[in-house]
Amino acid sequence: IPHGVDTDFWNPSLAKTPPDTYILCVGAHGLDRALLADFIRSNPGREFIIVGLKPQLEPFPNTRYLYNISDEDLRDLYAGAALLIRPLQFATANNSVLEALSMGKTIVASRIPGITDYLTEKTGIFIDTLPDRSLTTIKTLDPNLIRQTTINNFSWQKVLAEYLKIYHA
Repeated sequence: IPHGVDTDFWNPSLAKTPPDTYILCVGAHGLDRALLADFIRSNPGREFIIVGLKPQLEPFPNTRYLYNISDEDLRDLYAGAALLIRPLQFATANNSVLEALSMGKTIVASRIPGITDYLTEKTGIFIDTLPDRSLTTIKTLDPNLIRQTTINNFSWQKVLAEYLKIYHA
């Protein structure tokens, strides 16, 4: 049974949506810091907003760090992002991936167990398909398909129904 997400809260219609210009990275658990730095270095014309990472990476002029933000502000950040990037060394249930999926966002992530449980080629872009680390030519995926797939497979209602099947078996 997968980890779930509150698809009612993580809903793009509830967010203030600024222009899709920046690349968002949320969370530090399992993060491949060297690979993230490589992406930042390879995309000097793109702004990166990184939430919750301590200590910070080496200084990059195209990077901003945010800490202690509310869930509502985080929802707005997801809504305004061009995409979410999650270069990871390891992953379990990854809230930022599920939240971004629920917001209909294209995710660039490592093809590793714990991520492939939630992402497919239709709902994400795997880092191993981007050998030059460039994000300039990435075409975002269908946000409606991403969101609907998330509701169908990872909403808390769906996850709870799976647990109830086991409980009543």
